[in-house]
Amino acid sequence: MADFTFSSLSDHYPPFIERSQISTYFAWLTPRGMRNFDSAGKGPERLKVGKTVIYPTDKLLAWLDDRAKSPSTNVAKPSTDDPPERQPTAKRGRPRKKAHTAKAT
Repeated sequence: MADFTFSSLSDHYPPFIERSQISTYFAWLTPRGMRNFDSAGKGPERLKVGKTVIYPTDKLLAWLDDRAKSPSTNVAKPSTDDPPERQPTAKRGRPRKKAHTAKAT
């Protein structure tokens, strides 16, 4: 059985995909997620047409292929060390006034 690649499906998609329409074609991708990838410099090549961000489909599919091959770097790895001790946290908010006590005479 041959290995699957997203690039092999390029004939099934339009030549360009708008960021706002990304989840129409790839349900696990969202426009917000793509914006985050782009701002971190980890997204696919993109073009701007006015205010609209579009992705060339061949670049987007190649990016998906690369992400599918490499292990995810944003998954937390289990630590072999003991967890760090918790430090006491400062109380939040405005300090309360001390209650006045009446002195008996």
